[in-house]
Amino acid sequence: MTSMNLRFFDNEIGAYLRFSRKILARSRSDRFYLFLLTGFSTFLSVVPTLYMLQVFDRIMVSLNALSLLLISIITLYFYFINYLAEKYKARILSRFSIYIESHFRRPALHYYLNSYNLPNRISTVEIESSIQNLKNWVGSVGLVPILELPYIPIFYVALYLLHPYIFLAAVLLSGVLFLIVRLYARRKALAASDLSIEQKSINEFNFFNLRHSEAIRVNGMVEGTINRFMHIQSAHDSNNYAFLKGDEGYGEVGKQFRVLSGSLVLALGAILVIDHSLTMGGMIAASFLVARATSPFDTLISSWTSFKTAQRDLDLLERLEAGQNESEHRPLDDDLTGYLSSDDLFGSPKVQLGDLSFSFPSDLTPLVQNVSYVFDSGIVYVIQGPNGVGKSTLLNLIAGNLRPTLGTVNITYPNDKSIRDTMGRVSFLDQIARLPTASVLENLTWFGETPKERVYEMAIELGIHSTILKLKSGYDTIINTAEGSLSGGQIQLLRLTRNLSSSRSIYLLDEPDSHLDVASKNRLFDCLGRISKNGKVVIMVSHTPDIARDEFKVLTFDGHNIT
Repeated sequence: MTSMNLRFFDNEIGAYLRFSRKILARSRSDRFYLFLLTGFSTFLSVVPTLYMLQVFDRIMVSLNALSLLLISIITLYFYFINYLAEKYKARILSRFSIYIESHFRRPALHYYLNSYNLPNRISTVEIESSIQNLKNWVGSVGLVPILELPYIPIFYVALYLLHPYIFLAAVLLSGVLFLIVRLYARRKALAASDLSIEQKSINEFNFFNLRHSEAIRVNGMVEGTINRFMHIQSAHDSNNYAFLKGDEGYGEVGKQFRVLSGSLVLALGAILVIDHSLTMGGMIAASFLVARATSPFDTLISSWTSFKTAQRDLDLLERLEAGQNESEHRPLDDDLTGYLSSDDLFGSPKVQLGDLSFSFPSDLTPLVQNVSYVFDSGIVYVIQGPNGVGKSTLLNLIAGNLRPTLGTVNITYPNDKSIRDTMGRVSFLDQIARLPTASVLENLTWFGETPKERVYEMAIELGIHSTILKLKSGYDTIINTAEGSLSGGQIQLLRLTRNLSSSRSIYLLDEPDSHLDVASKNRLFDCLGRISKNGKVVIMVSHTPDIARDEFKVLTFDGHNIT
């Protein structure tokens, strides 16, 4: 449809059509077949009906039962063909909805894995809800009005051919339905979006709390958690009930008016039959055609709430998609343009912190304030200090997971090349003791990025190799840390094997010795010392006292100074 066509419509209804057109533009082949099948279905529903009813008039005169049976069989055949067309159209819509889901899945994952340092990060629950809402809207009746719109004039032309008065009545009735949809759309536009946001907040509550079900149960927090959830759900239910009451009112008005329209057209047709201006078959055909001509308005009313939600969801997903495209085409640091990405080409790096400061939005004072320090290669730096002073935050700032409020983090190489982008140069181990649900080997090789021979060597060095071999399928065993089949120490050793076997120039480890026994700690410290001697920067946070090793340098951090 052209922009001139859309000017005829009200802003909200025009938005519906523009939104549908934007969705369809994402797959030209599916769009072509959907419009083709809709047109074919429209042709089958109009032509056989008019033909049948014209012949029906003749049968009423001849009273020939065999002719009636023959026409009925032909009509059933046409309706069967129409059924096949509608079935195939539904299949294409389902395929199109799956395409929409898979299309936005990559930018969604890209955003989630690269947005740790964003201050207003969109939760994974909201992103997933947006993908599913949009998929469901596309796969149901959301696109039906715009698919049928180009063919609606066919019904009005057929009505005009039956009788001009029938045509005028259909136009007037369609105008009234248009006004009902317009009023409904304006009333529900904001409320539908608000309810969608409320539902997503409930989903987030479930995701972030119920995943800790073991701790909730053991600590006696079951009733408190349920009561809190029911309080949130109750408020949402009240708003939803108020919304649905109005929704049912407008929806029922639209449906009843369509029924009334059919009755009014039958009444007008009966008058024209009495006046000998229309046949009996024409009167029945007129009622059928008016119902088909006004059906898109009914669909608009029934799908309006899901449309407003899908419109908001598409806006969010397109922003994620734009962010992915921007990051994929982002140029390298000017100082590194034309060089290979391997840090080994530049020698042993240094990590320089210059007046580094950081504060979370809820902080009254900066958590990290005016920190300056230089971390050299060849030394294992052990950062210690009280809880809550910002040790983990400091590692996240160096890793690039958080953006400094003030100051800089630079990686400097012997050839005077200095960069700020740490991506691909840092191996970062956080405190979250979880692994993706995949095989042991897939986890340890970062899904094939690290050579498996290097992984085997590191697993032996850390003492986890024999444990892996005892698993049901060895390195091919599918592990799920949420099931609790592995101990905390075993999970930690697997994570360390994964991170330390990767080829990086900087290793940032947040409490890597947690959950480990004494023997495992000693193996870990030996391994870190060996890595640092190979010209790597190793920085770890630890609460283990008295780490006395030649290659280790213990530092104290209080949020302001590193000493």
